[in-house]
Amino acid sequence: ISGDHKRESVEQRIPLPEVVCCLETVQNLQDSPQAADLSLPWLLLASTPSGKLYVWEMNSGFLLRVKQMAHYHSITKIQSICNGKYVVTSGEDSRVIIWQTTDLVCEEEPKPVCILHDHTLSVTDFAVSSTCGDSNVRLFTASQDATLRCYSCLLYTSPSPRDMRRS
Repeated sequence: ISGDHKRESVEQRIPLPEVVCCLETVQNLQDSPQAADLSLPWLLLASTPSGKLYVWEMNSGFLLRVKQMAHYHSITKIQSICNGKYVVTSGEDSRVIIWQTTDLVCEEEPKPVCILHDHTLSVTDFAVSSTCGDSNVRLFTASQDATLRCYSCLLYTSPSPRDMRRS
């Protein structure tokens, strides 16, 4: 907000074919080419009621990827975790999905690291507790089915298989 009349200044307007449900920024990855200025966000993620996931690069405004069926229904929450290495999404399709951020950017058809589908109704929220130095992440999910679930996630930084187990 600037000027005498305190009006908004729109830096960029991006028209979309659908309404946006959720937004999230992803900070620069330590090993990414954009790591020169770690204080700036690197990506902007947006979701739509149809379950699409949009990925833009913040500096250029370029649309990098549209993941068509990231979820079968509306995405209820997006969160970047482990210093931007992973992105977690939850949805009305009762699933929680963990994505590797570099896959969302670089892969033509990104595949999830893990899909959690233990809830029977829409996942309304989730929280992540981690130190990320030891790769051990606790993921707590809440659903309209009146359950709260806790997952212990071992997330690797190499492309080796990932281990997910429910506690």
